[in-house]
Amino acid sequence: MKIRMLIENEKLETCPELVKENGISMFINYNGENILFDTGATGEFINNADKLGINIEDIDTVVISHGHMDHAGGLLKFLERNKKARIFMHIRAGEKHFVKLFFKSIEVTMPQAIFEKGGNRINLINETTEISQGIFIITDIMKKEPWVRFNKKMLMKKDGKLCEDDFKHELILAFNNNGKLVILTGCSHNGVVNMIETTIAKLPQLPIQAVIGGFHLVGMPGLNLYAESEATIKALAKQLSSYNIEKIYTCHCTGKKPYKILKDELQDNIEYLCTGMEVEL
Repeated sequence: MKIRMLIENEKLETCPELVKENGISMFINYNGENILFDTGATGEFINNADKLGINIEDIDTVVISHGHMDHAGGLLKFLERNKKARIFMHIRAGEKHFVKLFFKSIEVTMPQAIFEKGGNRINLINETTEISQGIFIITDIMKKEPWVRFNKKMLMKKDGKLCEDDFKHELILAFNNNGKLVILTGCSHNGVVNMIETTIAKLPQLPIQAVIGGFHLVGMPGLNLYAESEATIKALAKQLSSYNIEKIYTCHCTGKKPYKILKDELQDNIEYLCTGMEVEL
């Protein structure tokens, strides 16, 4: 199993030709199936893929982690290039989503044209589903631990009014990789511990080989309001250690400062996965 980060907030210094952006897109090859996990914000991941020798036309499956623009915005350009891939997202991913920055609510909804252009290639999921042998989309994430603080600034439209997002549109992508679990999160709005616990409950008795994704520990841009505290991040590191995960790869909304705290606590057990990097499991 190989995973290549096609776009993310940072990039390898050795790959100046690649573009970075606020978002995620990962290319995964698993048992001969080519999978795309999220599509970034703009479609720039496609240009990066071309430069890395990855043919977008060869993608078999796309999984969208949740209904935010920085994870699904590139899907429109993907659909222009790829004519065969099946696309999976939560049944509520297309609903209206917003982020409240100071006194202004900014819409971060995924482009609605995706549904017209994608047509019957789009599969809307509302329950845990094995989409290929050993590949699982997991829904209904349990709330064993508190959500991330920044969720207080994330809104959805319900009955014509804005209210706090319940993040039921967020998914987990999990693999049974030769008897070990590989867990992918997009932003972990539900909390990475809750996502791990949910996966363990759905796929029990499998040791965790890797957890990969953003953990949303940062706060509001600029002032960093509603970021997680150092004490909370250290407590998270202790919780992650308790699962005996072989390797943790984080990125995107985890943030540089929170990552440094996690790195100090977890040492070699955690690594930042930036644009251009490849992981083999």
